[in-house]
Amino acid sequence: MKKATIQKMSILILCLGMMVPQVSFANTVNKTTSSTYTVKGKVLKKIKATPNELILPRGSSEEDFKKQVKVEAYYKGVTEPIEVKNYETNYVDIKDKLGSYNVTIKYTENGCSASTKVCVTIEEAPTSIINYPYVGGYEDGTFRPDQAVTREEFASMLARIISDANVPKMPNIYTDLNPARYSTDNINYVTKLGIFAPDAEGKFNPFDTVTEKEFLEVVSKLAPYIKGESQELSKLSQSDKLVSRAQAVVIINQLFNRLCKQTNIVNPYSDLPENYWAYQAILCASVKNEQPAIEPRR
Repeated sequence: MKKATIQKMSILILCLGMMVPQVSFANTVNKTTSSTYTVKGKVLKKIKATPNELILPRGSSEEDFKKQVKVEAYYKGVTEPIEVKNYETNYVDIKDKLGSYNVTIKYTENGCSASTKVCVTIEEAPTSIINYPYVGGYEDGTFRPDQAVTREEFASMLARIISDANVPKMPNIYTDLNPARYSTDNINYVTKLGIFAPDAEGKFNPFDTVTEKEFLEVVSKLAPYIKGESQELSKLSQSDKLVSRAQAVVIINQLFNRLCKQTNIVNPYSDLPENYWAYQAILCASVKNEQPAIEPRR
């Protein structure tokens, strides 16, 4: 039997969870040869995809599908799973169809393969979308765009845009938050998502301002939710310089594709002139508006 065939047999047996330290084969003249083969690396056990149900507009690309799904690989003898990216799907077969379909995800490593399925519902692409506010102004009618954004405000912005302005009621885990305050559910929601965390004393410090370094640390945890790229984000550095409310809004808009094509949004703020650099971005983020839908990539 050829050496390549023996190697394939060894890998197959290893995938089944059996250890084969030595494989021996005898020829027709009773001459015995022994060969030892070692398959390096972890042994793949299974994969898991989250979420297991998904809704996408008709014509969305496989890249769009993969951005919405997290695939983790589990290995024999390894406790924690590892996120993987280089998997295959049959999504292209259903991307232009309407209805619900099972999309198969297949991942192969070291000769072992595992698969799972995600139920994808394909709907007609909307012709317009409603942008709900994720940030607001103050009671005196101002927005204060150049004021440093606080941790409370930053967390609330993210909670609202991730939940599409539908933040659920949350148990409060922080010792320094007023349960009745507007931001408490927002803060606990993004904490549950792993975007924020209590300090050593169980506090959130809601009124502390956000530095560029802290802002970048939080953004690094938004990968499962962001849909675009931010040019403004590249201007920040790992410094103690404070991030303004206007900067935060512009970056969040870009990361979440909150880009307003319509400019006829009424300005409710007394301190926001039309020639302000982030004028359109602030209105797009803080005033309910309807925009033409972005065409899905094909």
